[in-house]
Amino acid sequence: MKSEAPQLAEPAKAVVENQLKSIKRLRNEVGTHSKMGAVAAMVKTTIEQGEKVVLFCHHHATAQELTARLASVVTNPTTPPWPKPVWKKAWNQVLKPADHEYHSERLRDTFIEWLCSDLCTDVELASVIDIGSQPGRRA
Repeated sequence: MKSEAPQLAEPAKAVVENQLKSIKRLRNEVGTHSKMGAVAAMVKTTIEQGEKVVLFCHHHATAQELTARLASVVTNPTTPPWPKPVWKKAWNQVLKPADHEYHSERLRDTFIEWLCSDLCTDVELASVIDIGSQPGRRA
């Protein structure tokens, strides 16, 4: 809207510019939207309990605002106390494949790897990097 305002004809141009100024002023006065604060507080509590969080946003602007808010609230995410093999076993039990098609199982396994990705130790990470850097080998 901001980029389109200069292209508008009067009086629409003046109205849109006035509305944009008002929106900017109100955003500065109000600060963080109450929903952003509530979501950030819930995410912080959940992460502190050792759980993972996945958030979905319909709009990019919402995701950007939420990311900025979370960065200011969640400063030191905790790592779950159990080792990676325990988490993988648990996820495998919870996320049983719906069918036994190769692609479905691969997608599920990839998703479980992602869920456990922050549980890698430096040694595991180094071995993945070494394997991945060898010609003809896939990590």
